[in-house]
This record gives sequence, structure tokens and C-alpha cells, in this order.
Amino acid sequence: MTIAITQAFSKRFVRLSVLLFAFTGLMACEAVQPLDKVNINVLKSGGSLPYEESIPLLSSYLNGSQPLPQSPTGITHYELQSFYSGRGNSPTWYDQNGWKPEATVALKTLRDAGQDGLIWGYYLPASFSSSSWASNSPQALQAELQITMGMLRYVRDMRVGRASGVGYDGASFLATSLLGGDFTTALASLPNRGRYYQRLRTTMGGNFEKYSDKERASYMVTMEKLRQIPGRELNGRHIVVNVPGYELQAWDNGETQLAMPVVVGRETRQTPVHLDQMVNVKFSPDWTAPKSIIAQDYLPKLVSDPEFVSKLGVKIYDGSTEVDPKLVNWSVVDENRYTFKMPSGPRNALGGVRFDLRNSGNVYLHDTPSVSLFKEEDRARSSGCIRVGEPEALAGWVLEGQGRVWSEPEIKQAMTAGVIKHVPLQRKIPVDLVYYTAWVDAKGSLRLNADIYGYDQELASQLGVNLPTEPWNRQK
Repeated sequence: MTIAITQAFSKRFVRLSVLLFAFTGLMACEAVQPLDKVNINVLKSGGSLPYEESIPLLSSYLNGSQPLPQSPTGITHYELQSFYSGRGNSPTWYDQNGWKPEATVALKTLRDAGQDGLIWGYYLPASFSSSSWASNSPQALQAELQITMGMLRYVRDMRVGRASGVGYDGASFLATSLLGGDFTTALASLPNRGRYYQRLRTTMGGNFEKYSDKERASYMVTMEKLRQIPGRELNGRHIVVNVPGYELQAWDNGETQLAMPVVVGRETRQTPVHLDQMVNVKFSPDWTAPKSIIAQDYLPKLVSDPEFVSKLGVKIYDGSTEVDPKLVNWSVVDENRYTFKMPSGPRNALGGVRFDLRNSGNVYLHDTPSVSLFKEEDRARSSGCIRVGEPEALAGWVLEGQGRVWSEPEIKQAMTAGVIKHVPLQRKIPVDLVYYTAWVDAKGSLRLNADIYGYDQELASQLGVNLPTEPWNRQK
């Protein structure tokens, strides 16, 4: 009797396996639907496969005796075993009564993955969206496994990033979330990646598909960066300069209080990306040319025109002695011998105010007489320092709460006095020099920018997207 039952079950098992393989071939032939056509309500009730027979068939997938169904996720038998072992190797997304509500929640989550810079096709075959499965049918078990693989990979990608997610096991999170009673809320807690991430995600608002391919690439790469390395969380007052966004924002407890355009370093003299502090404000600053500008800009031109720097208002010193540039053989000069300085005044390259940072690379924020550059779309034009579009407003914001009260007329007078005045900050202000090609501007609009320094090309390649390096019209 036992042998007869076993033989009968084996025949049915083979028959179901054939159906599953046939179904796989049909899925591969189905057309890819646009994302806005994805129907998450593809799951039906009814069917001919008793629920109890799903369990041994599921075990055959988990132990490797059956090849796993089509999936783009890379999830392994081991990861599936880890998830299903705590569930008695029984289906997760449907039971004797049909598909559970959690199945629709899972599909909706994967459909809406664009809000986090991810796409449906990372997690489920494109044909999945145009098929329907009755619960308790051979196809149901295949759909069950595909949803599980998709969700395991989604959890991993959200937790640690898609490009660096190897080694993270999402089985525990997924299992706990399903047992917690509120699967939707549990999944909503996944993208807890800091203030920058949440601002971007909220601003995108699920409108991923309305952007062009290159704009989506900017968003996808930035969100991936923030999953891997979240921006630092700061309360109180701090300044953020987004280099490829050409914008400075002054924040207080996460709210933007001041914003302005900036000019950043050109590709050959890039503004460094790092976390810093503002320590001093210098009114009516003088300027000493760094060695890089002397070697690359001044010396080659002085050979043919000894008065070149004089025309710029720059004076040359040998120690403390001013040098007549016409008396120097610039073709053989030691670039370290002379100091090139520009005194305070309207022609000074730093304008009326300089904001000193703590870094040792001689990078700072400053005013500029070249105000026309702030109207340009491509503002990667400096030698590395950051030129600010509204220096008076920034000085007023920086000096708030720094001891004495500075009025607007006092700030303007200090900027034009022609006499250097240092104002050390009693409370240092954190300054984040960041590089995000997707950015929320001061108006709350999503700006998508070019990768002007090529910093993100390797990550874009890992994600399989084409991130442009040439500027384009970024304002949406």
C-alpha cells in the first residue's frame, strides 16, 4: 500500500514538474510591459493543486533537485533555505485560502522601487507583470519563489546598497517583518538612510518614470551612494555645498534657511569632497596665489609678457621685497622663490569676504568680482575654491549667534573697507562638501545633474546605467 501511494505521488510530481518547465518557457516569451502598465493584482484564487502538495514540491526547489525558476536576483538555494527553514518549508505568500494580502504588498513594493532608484526588473522577470496565477496551482509555487527571491534581494539592496550587497542576509528581516503583523510598515522602515536620502526620496514622490534615462541614472547612482554611505546627520546649523549641483544651502536642524548658486573647481582643478568646519570670516581679504596657480597659470605667461600679473593687480615678492617682474628671467625661475599676492580691494580675486575652513588644502569659500559666472549653467570654473553667489547674505547667516550682532550695513562696510578684518567664529560651523548628482534644491525641487568630475562612473557601471558627464539642462 505504501509503495503504491509513493508511486502515485511520484507520477504526479513528475507531471507537475513538466508543467512548471513549460510555464518557464511561456514566461520567457512574454512581452515586457512598461512600468506604468504593471498590474500588481495578478494573483487569483482557486486552482487544482492541493496546498499540502506544495510543501514537498517546494522542498525539491530548496534542496536543489529542481532548478530554481527564472529570476534576475542572484538569490541562491542557501538563502532560500535560510528563509523557508523557519517556516517549515511551506509557502509564504499563499495558503489553503489563496493568496495572502502580503503577496500584493510585496508586489506593490517592488513595482514602486523606482522611488528608491531601483527598478522592478531587478527583482522579478518582466513577464511576471503580465501573468496571473491561481493559488494552489503549479504556477503558484513558481510565483511564490520568484516573489521571495525578489523580496530577499530588495531587502539586501535597501539595507546595504545594490552594488555592495554581497554578504547581507535579508532572510531574518523578511521573516520577522512577515510575523510582525504589519508588513507594509516594516518595509517602509527599510530606506532609513539619513536626511539626504529621505529628502530625495520624498521629493521624487514616486515619479521615477517621468524622467529621462540620463536623469534617472543620476537619481539611481545618488540613492545607491546614500545606501552605502549615508550623509552625516547634523542638528543645529551647518552648510552643505553640493559640487555637481552648483549650490550652497545653509541648514538649521534640517531646514534650509539660505541657498545660493556657487562656482566650483573645473575638471582639471576639482573642488575636493570632504567634511569640514568653517572657523573664520575674513573681510576685505588679500590673496596669496597657491603654488599650483603660479606654476600652471602665471609662469608660462610671464615668459612672454612680464607684466601679465601686474595687469591682474598681483604683486610679486622675494621675501618681503617687492619685485619688478620685468627684471626677472621667468623662463628659468624657481617657482618656489617668489610669492604672488593680490592686496585687498575691488579687483581682489576673493572679493569682499573669505570664509576659512579647517582643511589643510587651502580650500575655502569666498566672494568674487566675476559675478556673471553665476548665470551660467556650467559653473565648474574655479581653481578649486568655492565662489558664493550671495556673500553678504552668507556672512550675515554665519555671524548670527557668534557673539556681537552684525548689521547688514556693517557687513557691507567691512567687505569694502580695503582693510583686512578677521572674525574668528566662537562656534565652528560644520561644512559638508558633497557630490550628489541628484539633489533637492532650496525650492524643494529635484535637480538632476551631470557627473562633472566622473566620480560616479564606476558605480554607474556596476548599476548598469549610463551616467552623463556633460552638462545638460538640469532644472525640472
